[in-house]
Amino acid sequence: MEYFGTVVRSTRGRDRYRVFAVIGTDGEYLTVADGGLHKVASPKRKNLRHVEVIGHMTDAEEKRLRESLTDETVREIITSYDKRK
Repeated sequence: MEYFGTVVRSTRGRDRYRVFAVIGTDGEYLTVADGGLHKVASPKRKNLRHVEVIGHMTDAEEKRLRESLTDETVREIITSYDKRK
């Protein structure tokens, strides 16, 4: 399954309840970033079992993220999903 472009919320760990954008996968681990605490340059590895999917980016948002994978872009995209609680 392709997880790139998915917005997830952490359910375990010190970052519990934080919202992240999935920017990569490695087996059962996701590579996530929020553009603040966990930047794109040094993303966080999260076990797939320790996150819940809260949304999938639109095609336009996913395309924008693929073209410009920056902290600012990640922050802007996940902010809109964090408000959709």
